Amino acid sequence: MKAKDESREIKRRVKHLLANLSFQPENVVSAAQQTPGMFRDAAEYRRLCLFERNRAKLKWESEAAAFSLKVRKAARDVGDKLTNDEIAAKVTASLRLMPHAQARDRAEEAEEYSHLLVDAVRVRRDCLRMIADLVRQEISIQSAVEANRGPVDALRAKLRARYPGEEA
Repeated sequence: MKAKDESREIKRRVKHLLANLSFQPENVVSAAQQTPGMFRDAAEYRRLCLFERNRAKLKWESEAAAFSLKVRKAARDVGDKLTNDEIAAKVTASLRLMPHAQARDRAEEAEEYSHLLVDAVRVRRDCLRMIADLVRQEISIQSAVEANRGPVDALRAKLRARYPGEEA
């Protein structure tokens, strides 16, 4: 029961993560503070999906192997000879194994989705880093402009004195 509650909680956090994946430029600091928690949630969801994929794959493989052995035994009992391809076709077409195959496929889809979700959080992190770099560059340019404002203003004053009728 505890695992199901954990799974529900992780899925709830993933929905919250998806709702808050984008951010406004005005909220960059807040967005940067949220990113580690979002990455943790995405990684935890990925772990859960990997676990489920492995569990579903193992279940499918064990059921398929058991079914394959039954098919081989039934063929041997009546004297039929089946090739491995014929046995594989019977396993694939078996309605009894279909729910396991579907569960395996859904688990693989969820695992791929979880991978994309982790990548989306990484893209968000990279965007925030680029914004931070741009802001640092802008601040450095503004500092350089402010540092050179005095000499530029003095030069303008000299030009006005020398050429009083023209604006420099």
